Amino acid sequence: MKRRIVSILMLGVLAGLVPGVAHAGQPVGGCSTAFSLTKTTKNTAPLDKNGDGWVCQKDIPAQPPGSVNVQDNNHTL
Repeated sequence: MKRRIVSILMLGVLAGLVPGVAHAGQPVGGCSTAFSLTKTTKNTAPLDKNGDGWVCQKDIPAQPPGSVNVQDNNHTL
């Protein structure tokens, strides 16, 4: 029983150390006028360099449907 409790506590500590996608709170920066501020998704999370859970996204109309340009929202508001 004691071993199980220690194992559960260790897993909790380790889970807290693993970096993950930031919870989308207030954006740290903004986007230029051509882009829209959007919450990160599984696909856009690696582009969220400031880790605030937000990115700037712009549709690319000349490309196949669903094509977008995504960048971090590091512009000053």
